[in-house]
Amino acid sequence: MLALVACVLGTTGVATPADGASSRRIAMGALSAPLNRKTTYDAFVRLTGRAPAIWALWVGWGDPQNHDLPSLSFLDHMRRKGTTPLIIWQPVISRDQGSARYRFETIARGDHDAYLRSFAEQVGRYPGPIILRFAHEFEGWWFPWRIGLPGNTAETFTAAWRHIWEVFRGGAQPLAPNARFLWSPHGCDCPNRLKSLWPGEQYVDYIGMSVYNWAGLRRMPWRSMARLVRARMAGIALLPRKPIILAETASTHRGGNKARWISDGYRTLYSRWPRIVGVLYTNVDMGTQGVDGHTEDWRLVLPRSGTALRAYKALLRLDRFRGRIR
Repeated sequence: MLALVACVLGTTGVATPADGASSRRIAMGALSAPLNRKTTYDAFVRLTGRAPAIWALWVGWGDPQNHDLPSLSFLDHMRRKGTTPLIIWQPVISRDQGSARYRFETIARGDHDAYLRSFAEQVGRYPGPIILRFAHEFEGWWFPWRIGLPGNTAETFTAAWRHIWEVFRGGAQPLAPNARFLWSPHGCDCPNRLKSLWPGEQYVDYIGMSVYNWAGLRRMPWRSMARLVRARMAGIALLPRKPIILAETASTHRGGNKARWISDGYRTLYSRWPRIVGVLYTNVDMGTQGVDGHTEDWRLVLPRSGTALRAYKALLRLDRFRGRIR
């Protein structure tokens, strides 16, 4: 569960056989900061020795310098290396997070259609898939687009989601047929609540979730990736069986073995949950942007330790973790 990404700054799937096949592959992706910079992307490629299959970028609807799709030259640079962009698409004004301008009811009734059409046209010009992660972790309490604020109900959220989908992919000549929609709650074991926030099978390409091992925060115990994912799988048990992308994944180094958390965790994801087609590691030092004043360094390389990076690079050498997005 990252803080607002702006603060950190300063039916598709993978190209693999059907679920359960022995040659199934997971697409390995990442989120790293500073966001939206080619230098950050290139540094991660050098760090790991391989271009990620998915790379997260950030767009804020109300941020004048960052409300458009990142430059096509940057996206093409990634595409040539086999990387699919994932847009963390936030309905917010970062400098005025209390603003009600982008509440779900205003989106659903069409107040922002000019922006939506412009963004859809930008996405449509890109010659490959772009994953849109709109208003992620919407069921939590920590973001300014959370459910429960005036104008933000389960009904207005699902209506806004369907309206956005129609702008991008509706009609006989859709503006962005290459847009892929990632419905991405934080993840909980509360299936009835998540079901009420489901916009409909037609409007979702992937189900997402966030998986963080916050050991030490508020006396939280060390929890394996498998334990965390199992709880989130319970939360989506009542939903259609869409492909799953773990849009944010990371572990602290306090209280346990981070390298083993990565090595064992990814292997367990592969063997136990064939619906998982992509996993993004959060390679970010949160610094002072943590939850409730908590600071956490999620990066693969920590001061005086590179064991987590070595574990991650060992996974990249395995064929099962060489998936790509169609």
